Amino acid sequence: MTKKNIVLSLLVLLTVATIMGGTKYHRYVQTEKFKQAEQKLDETKEAEKLVAALFETEAKETLAKGITEKQLSIALDKVKELPDSPLKKELLTEVRAAEEGYQAQKVVQSLLIDNILADEVSESQLEQAQTHLEKIKKRFPLLYDELKVYLTEAKDQYEAIKKAEKTLAELFEEPKTEIVKEDVTQVQYDEVKAMITAIKNKKVQTALFETLALVETKLRVIEQQLLQEQEEQERVLEEERLAEQERMEAIEKEAALQEESEQDEASTSTSVKSSTTNQNTWQPTPKTTKSPQSNWTAPQKDTQEPELPAKENSSDTAEEPEDSSSPEIPKDSEVDIDSGSNDKEEMNQESSAFSSAE
Repeated sequence: MTKKNIVLSLLVLLTVATIMGGTKYHRYVQTEKFKQAEQKLDETKEAEKLVAALFETEAKETLAKGITEKQLSIALDKVKELPDSPLKKELLTEVRAAEEGYQAQKVVQSLLIDNILADEVSESQLEQAQTHLEKIKKRFPLLYDELKVYLTEAKDQYEAIKKAEKTLAELFEEPKTEIVKEDVTQVQYDEVKAMITAIKNKKVQTALFETLALVETKLRVIEQQLLQEQEEQERVLEEERLAEQERMEAIEKEAALQEESEQDEASTSTSVKSSTTNQNTWQPTPKTTKSPQSNWTAPQKDTQEPELPAKENSSDTAEEPEDSSSPEIPKDSEVDIDSGSNDKEEMNQESSAFSSAE
């Protein structure tokens, strides 16, 4: 074989080897690309699966129960590894929404523990929770309504605590002092006590009751002072009553003595007048229309004497006593009937008074 033939044979062999090698390489490249495509497809499916696990349903309107920050972090990282595409953008949006819902749920629910306001909750925390809640209002309406109930309850309990603290502070001279006002009342105490009793947080409630105990102590002091003042007033009133009673008894006693003295004077005067009356010589007898006549009465003596019979005369002459020792009545004397009767009644009254006095 000539040299030329050998060269041609080598070229043919080299060409065939090159062609065969290129075919194998092409197949290798295609295989690698296919493997990479399969891997990317698997990664996309895995990312979609991780994102879907963050939600309760396929509609993705409610967060899955019990999701954690770790789940969100893994899903986010997996989506970020995907090549840029509309699907990647969509998955990122879903993950971001799930993060906002989770944060809102976490912040709001942290305000309450067993439906009781947590310790040390501040107004800024409530405002922050409200901000998170507003972000999910459109994306998660059901979750929004659920968390709104939590937030409202937390706000109500917070406001109840602040109102009780403010009302309690008003019972002191200064909010940070322990000096209770002098004009504090039982009504104010009862009002604050009712507010504190309604607080659900036991730690806050206990602290407020300890402060309220200072007010209760002050009220007992005021009550004791008022009781002493009342007892003093009652003592003064009793002394005044007894003094008035003694004064009235003295007045009554003086009036009784004066009345007794006047009775003694009247008795003495009646006795003297009766004695003078007994010394009168005669007293006219009232006349009658049927038989006009003159009557006379003998002076009364200590010893009662029988009356002397009188003779009646049909004429208009006056009766004369048979006793010659009796004084003689003038015939020409005419006495008025009414006047005589009045004098007789007066004499009888004075005589009765004199007898009573004796």
